[in-house]
Amino acid sequence: MNPHSPLVIAAHALPPHRDGQHLVTGNTTLKRRLHQMTQDNRSVQERLEGARSNLLFADKRIADLEVELLELTQLLVTDPLDLLIDRTQEAR
Repeated sequence: MNPHSPLVIAAHALPPHRDGQHLVTGNTTLKRRLHQMTQDNRSVQERLEGARSNLLFADKRIADLEVELLELTQLLVTDPLDLLIDRTQEAR
């Protein structure tokens, strides 16, 4: 441990009978903070995975709609009557 670190300096500043208690308290606080940060990190990771999944679904849906739009556009440009014929056959 670095002899100039804040923890070492703080430990030297305390009376000898409080050194150990101060370190135990600080260690406990750090463990709690680490536990909370680990939980927060896990939660953020889960939310990120959900967002990526939603984005992938949206990308696939958009691609399907683009293909459908392209097919309809090509059909109209090629022969607009084909679209009318297809719709009248669907109605039967």
